[in-house]
Amino acid sequence: MNLKAPFAVLFFVMTALVACQKDDLPPNISANVAQLSIINLTGDQLNFFQNGNRLNQESTIYPLGATDYFEVFAGELAFQFKRNGSSDVLFNVNLNLDSLGSYSLFTVNQNSEDFILASDDDISIDTGNVSMIRFINASPETDNFDVLLNDTLAFGSRAYKSVSDFVAVKAGEDRVLKISRSGTANALVTDTIELARGRAYTIFSKGLIGQGGNAAFGSGIILN
Repeated sequence: MNLKAPFAVLFFVMTALVACQKDDLPPNISANVAQLSIINLTGDQLNFFQNGNRLNQESTIYPLGATDYFEVFAGELAFQFKRNGSSDVLFNVNLNLDSLGSYSLFTVNQNSEDFILASDDDISIDTGNVSMIRFINASPETDNFDVLLNDTLAFGSRAYKSVSDFVAVKAGEDRVLKISRSGTANALVTDTIELARGRAYTIFSKGLIGQGGNAAFGSGIILN
């Protein structure tokens, strides 16, 4: 299994800034480890803990921000999220992580149920003039969504919390991404993205239709 290098994250709805904070000591990690990155889709600045030890040492995790991979204990364990500046646990997340596995954790709302854990292990890069993409519906809407790339259906009728397989698409600049309610023609999101040859990306939806600010419906893309 290839442990993934730190990835970049691009948001169409907002660019997250980094603020440094260096309190708390990192945990002592055993050989039984996994790799875990956090994508914060809540409206709060968050810090991430395992066994009382803060893992995001370099910066607070801002709304619409993403982290590099942390090395964490594998197995069935509880993780904690706290608002930046608070010692109180905002919510817990119980995860079962395979030893040497790589994962992305999307925190959607401030509770222990609204999260999405996606495995980053099985990313095979095609050697042709293509990119690999997958779609994660992280918008807690009741409707399913269709995802189109240059007006061609890439992912159909994706429900909340669903994680698609990676598929090969033509690489290139100015690829038009549209997200709509399943079976309808009206795009809720229209964005232009660039997909580099030989790279893998995660595209996701977030927020709620009709909301504003950090809660607004939108999309983002992660370079895996």
